[in-house]
Amino acid sequence: MANPNPYQARLAQRRPRKPGDLRQLTRVLWRAILEAEEILMNAGDAELKLKAIHALSQCAGQYRGLIEVGEFESRLKALEDAKARRNGHASY
Repeated sequence: MANPNPYQARLAQRRPRKPGDLRQLTRVLWRAILEAEEILMNAGDAELKLKAIHALSQCAGQYRGLIEVGEFESRLKALEDAKARRNGHASY
């Protein structure tokens, strides 16, 4: 007899994933950039080249944003640590 509710069965089989972090997302996006670059270099037809160029431009913009956010996070952490040391408190 077939499962009367296969959608629920599939959901029950999936383990919940831990939320990612900025570092993990940056690595995944960088791999996507490298893959798109490889496709661009080996593309034979113009349509595939244009798609790879578009993917690279989109990923590059997102990657730049992630790098900026990462830098802001580290600078903010340094400021918080300096303030905590000045006030004689432990780091956040």
